[in-house]
Amino acid sequence: MRFRKTESNKRETYSYTDQNGKTIVIKAGDYSPVDNRPVTKEMIQYLHHLDDQEVENNLKNSKPRRTKKERELIKEWEQAHPGETVPKNYVFSLDQGSDNPDNDMDRSPVAEEIANLAQKREPCVERFYEVVDELSEEERYCLIEIKLKKRDLQDVIKESGLSSATIYRRISDAMMYIKNNF
Repeated sequence: MRFRKTESNKRETYSYTDQNGKTIVIKAGDYSPVDNRPVTKEMIQYLHHLDDQEVENNLKNSKPRRTKKERELIKEWEQAHPGETVPKNYVFSLDQGSDNPDNDMDRSPVAEEIANLAQKREPCVERFYEVVDELSEEERYCLIEIKLKKRDLQDVIKESGLSSATIYRRISDAMMYIKNNF
């Protein structure tokens, strides 16, 4: 998630990171690495324009506007607690907070560590996720709602419109599939 626009003196080229983590830099006159067409100055300006829109959207959504009612409550709170700061009602992304202006990904150390941990799954856990992904969408839904989230059967029946027999059959089929393929 980006929170800073590309500096104006760095807009002659466009750089991005591909899926392998390699930084690709393109400039006018090069050929596109995607479709091998010549890259124009207008294309590079347009790519920066899209990035600018993303940054503006991220900034706007990271700190939502307060409603009139919220502003009134804040005013009351400030009068009751002079000199104190009003608690915030929004949460910044873990990606925000990098102090490195050259860091294109705007990653904080916390986000980096979480990403690293997410990639270090045990092989048996990875295989379990693969088997669950192989289930039909209906079986996966019933299994997760009833067994994992421990939701009340009547709530799932109302939400899905399915009968209890259908839900139990789908759970049973899912459990049998996991048992046979895990």
